[in-house]
Amino acid sequence: MMGATSLQPLVLGVFCYCNFFNVFAEDPYRFFEWNVTYGNIYPLGVKQQGILINGQFPGPDSYSVTNNNLIINVHNSLPEPFLISWNGVQHRRNSYQDGVYGTTCPIPPGKKFTYAMQVKDQIGSFFYFPSLAFHKAAGGFGGTRTLSRSLIPVPFPNPADDFTVLIGDWYSTTHTIITSKFDTKLSITRTNLTASGPRPNPQGSYHYGLINISKTIKLESSAAQVNGKQRYAVNSVSFVPADTPLKLADYFKIVGAFRVGCISDNPIGKKMYLDTSVMGADFKAFVEIVFQNHENIVQSWHLDGYSWVVGALDNVGMWNVRTEFWARQYLGQQFYLRVYSPVESIRDEYPIPKNALLCGRATGKPTRPRQNKLLPIEY
Repeated sequence: MMGATSLQPLVLGVFCYCNFFNVFAEDPYRFFEWNVTYGNIYPLGVKQQGILINGQFPGPDSYSVTNNNLIINVHNSLPEPFLISWNGVQHRRNSYQDGVYGTTCPIPPGKKFTYAMQVKDQIGSFFYFPSLAFHKAAGGFGGTRTLSRSLIPVPFPNPADDFTVLIGDWYSTTHTIITSKFDTKLSITRTNLTASGPRPNPQGSYHYGLINISKTIKLESSAAQVNGKQRYAVNSVSFVPADTPLKLADYFKIVGAFRVGCISDNPIGKKMYLDTSVMGADFKAFVEIVFQNHENIVQSWHLDGYSWVVGALDNVGMWNVRTEFWARQYLGQQFYLRVYSPVESIRDEYPIPKNALLCGRATGKPTRPRQNKLLPIEY
């Protein structure tokens, strides 16, 4: 269920600093309750186990309006950890809510986590999906809509109707069998699309060459075997997760969890190796991102927190950069872009949520925001 609810009952006549609600002042709220379970689905006409949300496959559509605050309670009724990411939502100053393992601890079996995020200055059709392991191959995904506010008229009539169409690969076996094969096989057959690949498309229509670029990031994909197993990489580095989500390790300054700069911002031509790849970038730097593909497949990439390949890095946080070919993502073709501001002010980035799940070496750390002169007094 969802609906707009007043913020007034939370105020109670005094100023109370709560991490979610303080930063979202005055914009409407929408509340969702989602229960994640296994169930029987028939996408190929035969029964197989899938991941349902509120008993649905695909999961329920979520509707909101630009600048709405979304409070989404996710109950994990699976017998394994689970996490949802929000494809296309920029999470302005709030990468803690991004829902990938580099930013958020998994929701343990039988537990819940409340996502609190704002669809700030966004409109469009997006989708949510499970980001751990290979859950995406079993379901747990659905469509989202962020509509334009009525104060901002759109230059065309309202559509006659609205449908969600989610297109992607599907598998006739369970996600657990798929991951076990990925973890043991020397190679992967599901894709050579060169014959029907996209034709060259000029990219000068927006005159991005007029932007004074301070840094160019070139990303090159590759495939190879590492330690006798098939792996995939970006700029020779095949990603392996740290023992603690990177954003939490960064916030709590946990030494040795990762090393900024262990992945180069240009191809280096080295033999592929494993590492927890984190690339550093400066807040408000103007960058150009170039994707180089010398392989015989068509690639598609996604950068969390942003919606461009040339522009200013104006969103502080730890942002996942990944291939959308999910088998390759699972086997290392991803990294994290750490957009950092040395000021460490809440003007640039929200504090860690008070309800943040803690795991790895962050277990037991305090989630209450650090006290400094920029933070309001708590009552």
